[in-house]
Amino acid sequence: MRPLKLDIQGFTAFRQFTSLDFGDLELFALVGPTGSGKSSLLDAMTFALYGQTARLGASGLDALISQGERGLSAALTFEVGGVTYRASRTKGRRQAENEVRFERLDDDGRWTNLSDGGMKVINERIRRVLGLDFRNFARSVMLPQGEFSRVLHGTGKERQALLGELTGLDHVAAMQRVASDRAKELKHEAGSLNAVLEGEYAGVTPEALAGLRVERERTDADAERLTDERERLTGQQLRLREQERVWKAREDTARRLTSLESRAQGVQEGAARAARARRVAGVLPLLDAAERARIAAAREAGELR
Repeated sequence: MRPLKLDIQGFTAFRQFTSLDFGDLELFALVGPTGSGKSSLLDAMTFALYGQTARLGASGLDALISQGERGLSAALTFEVGGVTYRASRTKGRRQAENEVRFERLDDDGRWTNLSDGGMKVINERIRRVLGLDFRNFARSVMLPQGEFSRVLHGTGKERQALLGELTGLDHVAAMQRVASDRAKELKHEAGSLNAVLEGEYAGVTPEALAGLRVERERTDADAERLTDERERLTGQQLRLREQERVWKAREDTARRLTSLESRAQGVQEGAARAARARRVAGVLPLLDAAERARIAAAREAGELR
């Protein structure tokens, strides 16, 4: 991150609007007596980027507002990876007066607003552009006031500890401890596995492995053969079930045919009886007429006597 321009107003000693242009500078120093506002300029940069400072953190920021003023503003224009950005913040005595704005300078010279979303979203967007959160930025980019003398005059061990604290090397040390503990666990696990191999698998030789591979191939061949046989028997079982179904249907048809034949014989006998009855019924009137004629003749003969 390379600062290009800083605009502040109402920020500690900088009551009036103040603009510092760093665009044409490669190396510069802030020089002045104590209380002139050198640290305030650094605080203004971190405040514009992160909304907090190394001295005050994220709370108690009302102390940054110039005495007698209602609020402050800080805007930092900076460059990252050849792209120019501008982060601006305003802070008042009340929470509702706090605002943040983030913009990008495009090739056509226009500023594109990157401030959509809430303050947390914008802060995260700025963090991604910088590639550092506030803690790492304060440790690696801005050396806190009073720590530089410790770097110059401290012992080698003190300087190493301070630089480790500033650059976050304590995380590396923690990672080293974790890696060391893990290495010990893996070493113990490897020893246990080697003991198992030497004890339970001592007889495992290349020849034995070759024999097991041959046995496995033979077993695989047998399994394939049995699978084919199972498929053949399954097909045969299906055919037998179909034959069984046809046979049962045939027996059922035969039983029905026998029943129908029995009923047909009964129907034929009934038809024969009905035919005889019809013949008898045709003769009965004739017999009746003959009997009446005989009776009449006998009566007439008796009268003639």
